[in-house]
Amino acid sequence: MPHVDLVWYRCDLSSSGRDSDVPRSFYSARQNILRALKHHGVRVALVYHHPLLGWSSRPQWDSSLRIIPFLGTGKVGVLFRILTLTLYFGRSIIFERPQVIMTDADGVLAITPWAVLSRIGLIDTCFCLDLRSGPVELPSQKGRHRPRRSRYWLSLWLSSRLMHKFTFITEGLREETESAYGIEFPEAGYWSSGVDTDQFHPVRNPEGGVDDDFVVIYHGEVSPTRGLDDLVAAVALVFAECRGLRLLILGGDRSDASSAQVLEGLESQCVQLGIADRVQFLAPVPHDLVPDILRKADIGVVPWKDRPWWKGQSPLKLLEYFASGLPVVATCIDANRRVIGELPCAVYCEPENPKSMADSIASLYRERNTQIGTFRWRGQIGRALVVEQFTWQLQAERLANHLGLL
Repeated sequence: MPHVDLVWYRCDLSSSGRDSDVPRSFYSARQNILRALKHHGVRVALVYHHPLLGWSSRPQWDSSLRIIPFLGTGKVGVLFRILTLTLYFGRSIIFERPQVIMTDADGVLAITPWAVLSRIGLIDTCFCLDLRSGPVELPSQKGRHRPRRSRYWLSLWLSSRLMHKFTFITEGLREETESAYGIEFPEAGYWSSGVDTDQFHPVRNPEGGVDDDFVVIYHGEVSPTRGLDDLVAAVALVFAECRGLRLLILGGDRSDASSAQVLEGLESQCVQLGIADRVQFLAPVPHDLVPDILRKADIGVVPWKDRPWWKGQSPLKLLEYFASGLPVVATCIDANRRVIGELPCAVYCEPENPKSMADSIASLYRERNTQIGTFRWRGQIGRALVVEQFTWQLQAERLANHLGLL
């Protein structure tokens, strides 16, 4: 078994075991950061669990994958995952000899025995906790996730005492985590969301005239807190002024009960508001097809509601809009402001305020029709922001430097 520099466990790659989760997670983030790390000469083994009953559907797109089977659900499934992952880490330390083992919160209990051995000097492996988000609890699920939140706190507490390094998606997430759980993470590093700017780019020849259609696009997950109901309501308020306005909603897996319920609600809302012919729902597509769809749009929208779990995030879809040269309408929540600041590449609107969102959409519509140079300049500013701060190559360099692998 060849030696590696970094063993990286990510629970979220197969959280539900559905095949559709794999391309969405891999192609939009994990595959890109893995490739970028390899570009910097870092040898990586990416580890995750996959259900044994669906073993034939496990992805095999890269030799760096280390797939661990699991059985069972509930507490039995959790214990099975912890046990198999603990054994895998031991095997990896012996045979792959990684400099660093990095895990999210779900892998901490499995890593604890080996981190203790490292702390007392019996092995020289460095251990790192990597946090990309915190627990999410919807109003309808209140109280149901207390056991998971307790495990999350325990994982954070153990990490603060046993791990050597910590990484977060943003400084904001670190601040929120320390404040919410009363646990400090000294000398943390940060690596954010990123974009492949060769794949996501503006229309090559943007100097043509203005089309009759004005295409607004939302790309991403479909869930109750994404603000899609506010976006649909905003379109209903503004479509009389914005001649040719069309809304594209790309995403939402109808095989998932939660997403299907939200989509059905949005479709009913469109019918009730009389804009069903103005809104098109597009099924999720492979990630390499997304850039072509974005290039057909005039503006992107990030309509997220203001919720605690969005604080400290770095919205990937926002960055993909910018990389594609799209001006953006974004709710003025912490996650969006941390990326955009006061740059003119986006127009802010109030969260959960369809009238404010409608006004922002209308302002960009008028600008496109009367000040096309300014409209395109906004897109250029957004593209430059991503190129300078949010490429996958830059994020991989930040991560590898913090881990001492460069």
